Amino acid sequence: MVYLIAFRNDAQDWHSPGYFIRAAANGPYHPEWHHIFPRKWLRGKVPGIKPELIDNVANMAIISSEANKKIAASEPKKYVAELKLDSIGLLDQQAVPNPTFSFESETQYLEDYKNWLDRRAEWLAKEANEYLAWLRSGK
Repeated sequence: MVYLIAFRNDAQDWHSPGYFIRAAANGPYHPEWHHIFPRKWLRGKVPGIKPELIDNVANMAIISSEANKKIAASEPKKYVAELKLDSIGLLDQQAVPNPTFSFESETQYLEDYKNWLDRRAEWLAKEANEYLAWLRSGK
């Protein structure tokens, strides 16, 4: 469903705006699943975090392999700012709330992350329902 939402919203790649998520996986664009909060980053900040929180579908986006390599294990707040993902609307195209919170403590970061996952899941559900309604309408 995440892919279908990105496709419907004409989502563009985070590394190479202009390459659309729906593009065929050939040439320079190869879409991959990406942990918005990278595994390594979360494990480093919140030791003992449960895998189901890391690999939660709400923590996934679709980007090119180039973007995935560039982001690697970067802090989301940092790479979002560097790539200007929020300012040019690339987060909205995949229903991704801007991860603006900072690390204060492991406990607070985990709580902020869980709240962020909930916001993303709600946004994805809204987008999915709108997409399904659009399909039912036949328009």
